[in-house]
Amino acid sequence: PAYAECCIEQLKQNFPGDLSEVRGFGGPKELAAVWEQTLLNIHTACYEAYGMTIVEAASFGVPTLLHKGTIGAKDLIPPTGRFETSMG
Repeated sequence: PAYAECCIEQLKQNFPGDLSEVRGFGGPKELAAVWEQTLLNIHTACYEAYGMTIVEAASFGVPTLLHKGTIGAKDLIPPTGRFETSMG
């Protein structure tokens, strides 16, 4: 919790006003509303087995800035952020 508070305070100092809003947990509708207003997802972890926020962001067309360390989801999403599908 102390590290999260430090990150939130740093975010607010660097990007004051309406550009940086930190919210608590919400349901699917609240989360969709956040992603629809998001320009860039910043994923601060150096290691994470999956990284669901990266996938959630990509589903709304939001790019993610992330550490080049081990984040599982980065292997699922191409650098373009566009998923290729084929009908077969």
